[in-house]
Amino acid sequence: MRSWTKHALAMVALDRNASHLAEQLALKSFVPVVALSSDKTLTSTNVPWIFRLSPETKPAAALRLLVTAERP
Repeated sequence: MRSWTKHALAMVALDRNASHLAEQLALKSFVPVVALSSDKTLTSTNVPWIFRLSPETKPAAALRLLVTAERP
């Protein structure tokens, strides 16, 4: 069984409010966050598993990024 069938690969947050909620969840669960947000405070906390992309990024592009990162 592949590992992605057991655990979340990451959370994708689609706006500023969702990004901050996802950040709080990430701090407790150690699941990476890909945030589509221009809010620089998300990455100013030096949490190494929070990644911020431009808010103009389409959700499908963020998912493609995760799929690419998961490939061996």
